[in-house]
Amino acid sequence: MNTARYNKGDLKSAQALLESAENRVFAPQYYLGKAELHTLLSKAYTVIAEEDGALYGLASMDKSGNLGLLYVSGENFKRTAKLLVRALERLAGKKGVAKISVVPSEDTVKIFKECGYLKADAGKNLEESNELYYKVIEKEKPPVDFPPERVKRFTLDRRKPIKIEGKVSAFPAIFFGIACFFIILLTILGIAAKNGSANVYGAENIPMFAVVFGMLFAAALAIFIAYNVRGVRLKKQVLSMTVTNAVVTGVTSDTYWAHDSDGERERYVRLFLYYSYYDEDMQLREGRFESKYKNRAPYFYEGQELVVACSGELNYILRKYTLLSGDGGTEEAEVNKSVPEKPKRVSNPLAYAPIAERRIYYIISAVVFGMLAVTVGAVCFFEYLAAVQTSGTFWNEIKFALPFIAFAVVTLGGIAAFYLALPLAARAKYKRILKTDAKFAAGRLLCADKTYRDGNKNAFYCEYTTDGGEKKRVRIMAIHVADRVKHGRTEVTVAYNGATEVVLDKKR
Repeated sequence: MNTARYNKGDLKSAQALLESAENRVFAPQYYLGKAELHTLLSKAYTVIAEEDGALYGLASMDKSGNLGLLYVSGENFKRTAKLLVRALERLAGKKGVAKISVVPSEDTVKIFKECGYLKADAGKNLEESNELYYKVIEKEKPPVDFPPERVKRFTLDRRKPIKIEGKVSAFPAIFFGIACFFIILLTILGIAAKNGSANVYGAENIPMFAVVFGMLFAAALAIFIAYNVRGVRLKKQVLSMTVTNAVVTGVTSDTYWAHDSDGERERYVRLFLYYSYYDEDMQLREGRFESKYKNRAPYFYEGQELVVACSGELNYILRKYTLLSGDGGTEEAEVNKSVPEKPKRVSNPLAYAPIAERRIYYIISAVVFGMLAVTVGAVCFFEYLAAVQTSGTFWNEIKFALPFIAFAVVTLGGIAAFYLALPLAARAKYKRILKTDAKFAAGRLLCADKTYRDGNKNAFYCEYTTDGGEKKRVRIMAIHVADRVKHGRTEVTVAYNGATEVVLDKKR
């Protein structure tokens, strides 16, 4: 069951719900027409509860916090009612509503009591009807364990990229790359058609395509330039601010489904992040970050240290940055600081596999090899058709496409070979270790980079202690372990023989 804000596309379902709801937790004793209902719901703060495209509940309150509608349908009406009330409370906190008031029925007083609502007049009997209940909405601030002695000041390397959380998008680069691809492809086809070196189907339409893709390229270039200019300005602003550490004091996320412009339901996550930092005058300040993410949000947790750029109350969370050599802030997360001291007993080595031997690598390799086969096959097929139509030889037609085929083989074949080589090399290394005096130890993954995200070319390692008490650290590619470290799954097993080692995980 998910909650979402009401929009006009939900009007028909909302009308049907009001007419058929069997469990009216709190609602007026009359029905409204569609026009009046939409006006009422759109002017108020309204949320809906839905599951698998069906509407099971609706709740609404005015901008003063008076809860006016709460309709619920289905078997789990109590759970759905509480879900809607909680959603309204979150919305009230966001909109600055200080208090929610409601006059529940005799049968539903218990629901609001369980949600923390208090009776306005404590002298009255709880069983009496038409009594006002309320709940004060305020942001609870957890205690901040952030004394001044923990404050660090950093100096950023101005030669390296600086990215700000909430102000990064891959769309400009992707759009520009697609536009460049079509422009290059169109240029190649145009040159081939002009020189008469190959039979190009639809050559007479190339000027029209040139105009269309030219406009597409111009739009993509304009968006790409504007995005990067904004990035340069933000970088200059950050470099002029005080860069310090911050501590996350609270994290709240709200998952909901919404309809896009095409009417398709999409999953979104709205993230609310609260953190504390000391500004340039060593004044403790509270920062608040809010952003909407599609599908899933970045991983944050209470007590996590961030790096922020601040100037008074203005502050930015840095997503990607590089500190100057010798500067502070290279500590690993608390969960990654301890290195296991004891060797690990492994009774069945075959129950473990190298962490680099992931099934997804085989799948990616097979898919890319398939794309390569389809691409080369399609080019050969169309060139064969061209040879049949012109009564020429297949070689005379295919030889002009050989550079394209070679490019496809090198790029797609290289990608496929890379993803296939990763698990095969790891498996071969593990087999070589097992043939020698193999030993096993408990290991722990860590990220020693100076960023808090996993997508910023982080340096990932595995630390373990040998049976002789020697602590060792081995470098691991980010694509193998970045997701594991981000979600706290850092404990692994290490197989070593004195000359080399391999990081293992239990087979699933």
